[in-house]
Amino acid sequence: MFSWVKQEQGGRNKDGEMYQTVTEGLQTLYTKKLLPLEETYLFHDFHSPALEAADFQSKPMVLLVGQYSTGKTTFIRYLLEQDFPGMRIGPEPTTDGFIAVMHGENEGIVPGNALVVDPKKPFRKLNAFGNSFLNSTPVQQPPVPQHTCTPANLYNSTPVPQHTCTPAHLYPSTPVPQQTCTTAHLYPSTPVPQHTCTPANLYPSTPVPQQTCTTATVPQHTCTPAHLYNSHLYPAHLYNSTPVPHHLCTSIPVQQHTCTPAHLYNSTPVPQHTCTPAHLYNSTPVPSTLYTSTPVHQHTCAPAYLFICSQMPNQVLQSISIIDTPGILSGEKQRISRGYDFAEVLRWFGERVDRIILLFDAHKLDISDEFSEAIRAFKGQDDKIRVVLNKADQVDTQQLMRVYGALMWSLGKVINTPEVVRVYLGSFWAKPLQNTENRRLFEAESQDLFRDIQSLPRNAALRKLNDLIKRARLAKVHAYIVSYLKKEMPSLFGREKKKEELLMRLPEIYTILQREHHISPGDFPNVSKMQDMLQHYDFSKFPSLKMKLIESVDKMLATKIAVLMAMIREEESKLPPPMVSGGAFEGSQDGPFRHGYGEGISAGADIEDWIVSQDKHRYDEIFYTLMPVNGKITGVNAKKEMSTSRLPNSVLGKIWKLADCDCDGMLDEEEFALAQYLIKIKLEGYELPTELPAHLVPPSHRKNRAADTSYNHSED
Repeated sequence: MFSWVKQEQGGRNKDGEMYQTVTEGLQTLYTKKLLPLEETYLFHDFHSPALEAADFQSKPMVLLVGQYSTGKTTFIRYLLEQDFPGMRIGPEPTTDGFIAVMHGENEGIVPGNALVVDPKKPFRKLNAFGNSFLNSTPVQQPPVPQHTCTPANLYNSTPVPQHTCTPAHLYPSTPVPQQTCTTAHLYPSTPVPQHTCTPANLYPSTPVPQQTCTTATVPQHTCTPAHLYNSHLYPAHLYNSTPVPHHLCTSIPVQQHTCTPAHLYNSTPVPQHTCTPAHLYNSTPVPSTLYTSTPVHQHTCAPAYLFICSQMPNQVLQSISIIDTPGILSGEKQRISRGYDFAEVLRWFGERVDRIILLFDAHKLDISDEFSEAIRAFKGQDDKIRVVLNKADQVDTQQLMRVYGALMWSLGKVINTPEVVRVYLGSFWAKPLQNTENRRLFEAESQDLFRDIQSLPRNAALRKLNDLIKRARLAKVHAYIVSYLKKEMPSLFGREKKKEELLMRLPEIYTILQREHHISPGDFPNVSKMQDMLQHYDFSKFPSLKMKLIESVDKMLATKIAVLMAMIREEESKLPPPMVSGGAFEGSQDGPFRHGYGEGISAGADIEDWIVSQDKHRYDEIFYTLMPVNGKITGVNAKKEMSTSRLPNSVLGKIWKLADCDCDGMLDEEEFALAQYLIKIKLEGYELPTELPAHLVPPSHRKNRAADTSYNHSED
């Protein structure tokens, strides 16, 4: 069963047993019994891809699902107690893909396309979702698409054959030899003999006597947003016969210019230029430099994969694997921009993981449409779902009660189960609690969640066996549906009409098959989904019912599964139960900070004095009012006093047995004080032990108990 824990241990080889391990038995039964039925009736096209060896031998997996910024990645970081490759944490939607956090000897990231061809990983069937799910998408900071010269650009409204405007180069390193003089150009390369300078036109076609434009070509000019050429300090004038101190363009060539945000031209060739989305050439000041003499590295394209495997050496990952998912957003735009069927990917993972954890934020209780669709994708996996209300320390007790009620109300509309979903409260990160009034509650809830996760390796084989049984029942039902549709089809004419009729009658067909083959209604697939998928198939090409395949699966369910169940119990008795250790689980198991240390029955375990003696003077006052005889009280007198606690008689009877250390049916003053102390512990909400701990034994009875113990050992 636990072949993935210790492969070198091998299996059992007893007479009468077919398989050495439960994992081997599951894989053999599926390959020989169930897989032929699935392949014959196209089960893989309608429901789920075929299982492979890695699906049976993989470690237990935990799937985290939730809206953005609910703490999914932080939860993984909290469990591992270290960062993992590809981790991004922030208040904005950071995780934009699926990350399988798994154990590996070296830290690294395996892209999706390489991951789906690895036979040792249980992700090979994800290639059915295509390159849009597996490939990387370029992320540009900021995103700069390729730009062409358009009239919106202030320089060169026509494309220059020798140089194009691309994100790598905005302007050629050599001057452009020819440019026409239009309203979009600020610098002509040929003399313009007669132009006016008005605010409406940069180069008008009628002469103005007072202001003329120079006919000499200015070889190199700098560009300022306010004035290019000005004789009267008007913003629109471009040329002037007299130099002005504020002008940047003069009648003499400017040999060298520096490259600043205000200058668009440089006298030295610039090998690489950055591309700003808004301006290619602009006469207004641009915040970022348009021309630099060195390459700008921060504008490079970095790949971001939608599905990766993050490998790292970690003790927690030796027992389980964790799947991080993208944060779910609200709105139709986020849904259609993913490029793949998000709900179908979640359904694929939900069928193969051992635990599904839905994370909610105490301040984000709304369930969006996509989140509702994601939860519905886990239909049939209700036993795997756990709900975590994260960041619960950010609200006080009264607000927490209201938040919990609102969350249960929201879940009731989405999860259609008669049972109440288990909700764990807490703050799952390594930072101080903001409100400590519920600290004890949060610690108890976190320990419950940790114990649930720690039990996954022990129950992994049982979970896979349960999933195989569900898959076999669904495969049988699918075979009955497909063969019935084949039987109802005409041999020659009217096939399309009959096909439409059968699709409309599919709910009725479900009822017929249910009565005929004694199938539970819960074993049938969704009607509307089956109708949509069946529209693309020719019913006349479906195979007929082969009872030999059905009987083989029935025999597997009746006899072979029972053998594997017995093997699971036998292996559990021989091997120590595997538990998840390391990380956050390590600190909660040992040491003074483990859950319940120094509280309840364990209080006083590390002190020399008897913990009961702190309140013994109060218990002695009650003891002597009960009229002890020879220093002891009878059970009748003790019962009257102990019954005032209003505890059930079953609990009081257990307390009596624990307190009566010498088993004489009476209580002395120390035993009575011990009984009162145990009642106090129970009233505070702590559990009673099955045997009295050594530190609670009354001092006068410790020697006698040690002697009794040694005497019993000598007799044995």
